[in-house]
Amino acid sequence: MSTTLDPDLKDLEEQATAHLEADAGHVEADIEGAGAETVVFDERESANDVRYAIAVGFPVIATAVMVGGVFSGSSSRIYAAVAGILGIAVALGAKRARNATQSYIIIAVGLFAIGLLMVVPSGLGNVTAAGQLASEAARLGNVTRPPVTLTPGWQAIIGWLMGVVGFGAAWVAVALKRAPLALLAPLPIAAIAGISVPKTSQTASGIVVLVLFAIGLGVLSTATAGDVEGERPPLAYELRRALRAVPLLAVITVALYALAQADILFPHPLIDPTQQPQKPKTVPLSEVKDRVLFEVESVATGPWRIGSLDVYDGRDWRLPPFGQNRLKDVPASGIVDPDLARGVRATFTVAGLDGAVLPALPNTVGVVAKGPKLAYDARNGNIRLSQGAVQAGLQYTVVAAALPNEDDLRAITKSAPADVRPFLKVPAPPAAVTDLIARAPKNSKWDEFNFLRTYALDNVTASGAGRPSSVTPERVQDLLAGSKEGSPFEIVATQALLARWAGIPSRIGYGFDGGEEVGGRLQVRPRHGATFVEVYFP
Repeated sequence: MSTTLDPDLKDLEEQATAHLEADAGHVEADIEGAGAETVVFDERESANDVRYAIAVGFPVIATAVMVGGVFSGSSSRIYAAVAGILGIAVALGAKRARNATQSYIIIAVGLFAIGLLMVVPSGLGNVTAAGQLASEAARLGNVTRPPVTLTPGWQAIIGWLMGVVGFGAAWVAVALKRAPLALLAPLPIAAIAGISVPKTSQTASGIVVLVLFAIGLGVLSTATAGDVEGERPPLAYELRRALRAVPLLAVITVALYALAQADILFPHPLIDPTQQPQKPKTVPLSEVKDRVLFEVESVATGPWRIGSLDVYDGRDWRLPPFGQNRLKDVPASGIVDPDLARGVRATFTVAGLDGAVLPALPNTVGVVAKGPKLAYDARNGNIRLSQGAVQAGLQYTVVAAALPNEDDLRAITKSAPADVRPFLKVPAPPAAVTDLIARAPKNSKWDEFNFLRTYALDNVTASGAGRPSSVTPERVQDLLAGSKEGSPFEIVATQALLARWAGIPSRIGYGFDGGEEVGGRLQVRPRHGATFVEVYFP
């Protein structure tokens, strides 16, 4: 049976067919076009990421300048800058990952590899021990004064630290889309490092940080302007425009240097640890690993001096301000005090000793060593490494004056010279001290002091740990006429104060005394640590 379509329906069918024929292939074209638009968007976003990475790269490098300045040599800054740039590269790689899992892997592996890569120049054998080397470097860093020697352990630490700084700054910019915040992110690390940069490098390093930050800010403003306007000039054009600003940056740099010299940009701090005495930081013996610190070959049995507390503020005995120390390089002859006569010697071999200060004898005349450059502090008698920390195996010989006998000390009638009179500073004595000094013999200053120190030893019972603590005149009154019980440090501090009250310059020496004889040598361990009173006689 045949069916005849309504004329209107027939016309509608013919129009629909005509439209389909006209649109043939357009759907495929639209899909392809949509795909093309997606690619264009990805390329644009990738270009933005690179621009932001370049912008944050400048403050990251600025931070590297500060971090590297804590260490000796220029290579430390190069290590820090390379690690920071690699951290930025890790952020860009993680941003382009296909999924979150892949991104996490790139971040973890990449940041860990940066630290290992920084160790490679020191030898491939150190790469597998990077963690142990880094731990040892961090431990020694607590007792080392900048500039610190750049060891493989520090290379790894610099790599991991700056890798994280670079990654964090770049990630904030390209992933979180917070480019202005990313520019500021590295600066706290730069500020912290700047505190430890040697004073001679602070001005130059600070100017470099400010200039690099300004450059990064300029690059960021260009990148941000392109986002707002929708079109962006080529990167080459932007770099050429940045180069035109070099003369202006040079003028700014000169101006900043002038301000720094006038103490306007970098004013003197209100509290400067290099110019003010500091309280000693000690660790309880129970927390110290038992080990051989050094070995000694000598007819002497101690004390093996490390330093002294020579500033008394009425409450605490403090370390002398190292900025005022008369620290000089040990000359080629090894003689550090030609006014003293040679009398005793000791040969030291370092084992597990930390820090930069070497044990020595009181009244050092000279020191002979092969290896690192040494310096001598004429104020407190320290012998120390000019840079870095002491290494196991270092051997050196110290020659010192022989200690005088009692008859020699009784014969001394000269008064103390001006340079040691600061070691007489002390507040008014308590009543018990005044009475004790009145009972002391007056035929010689030595007999007077010997009476006072012996009285403290015989009448005050030692109890407790020997860690430094506050010792006020009121506490001395209690020790001599009250409880008559105190820590070993309090007893030594009381002896030093009694000497000053008697008009004899004094201080508290610290270091080690004695040791365990093994194979003809004394092995000195942490438990041999000691404090002792030191008095001055012309």
